[in-house]
Amino acid sequence: MILAYDSIDDCLRFEILSSDGKILYKKNIASDPVHKIPRFDLLLQLTTFLEENKLLPNNIEKIIFVCGSGRFTAVRTACIVANAFAQNTNARLIPITKEQLTQAKEDFAEFCQQTPLAANTLAEPLFASEPRIHGKN
Repeated sequence: MILAYDSIDDCLRFEILSSDGKILYKKNIASDPVHKIPRFDLLLQLTTFLEENKLLPNNIEKIIFVCGSGRFTAVRTACIVANAFAQNTNARLIPITKEQLTQAKEDFAEFCQQTPLAANTLAEPLFASEPRIHGKN
């Protein structure tokens, strides 16, 4: 099975796909429309999604996820969760960009046959811009 997720925008989207790209389970979680702050914790929501569908993490063979470009915190979190999940389950990573997903008309199935990163290779985030860190003078 393949886990796919996009957490870069103000909506969190999960899908479980078969190896041929058929959607088996899916879930969308909207953000707070007033403040544009996502109302979700990626790791908690991922765990809940797997539990709701009675899936074990070790059943996931590949993880397709959006690694950028986007906001600093969203992109880093997406990569950290994918890397940690892969390291603990031996799943292989297929990082994609938001632009690639948009070109594929938001269809994760387009990437199911893509060659994943080598085992034990960490995915790197793609930031829309360099983070601005402000300190006190």
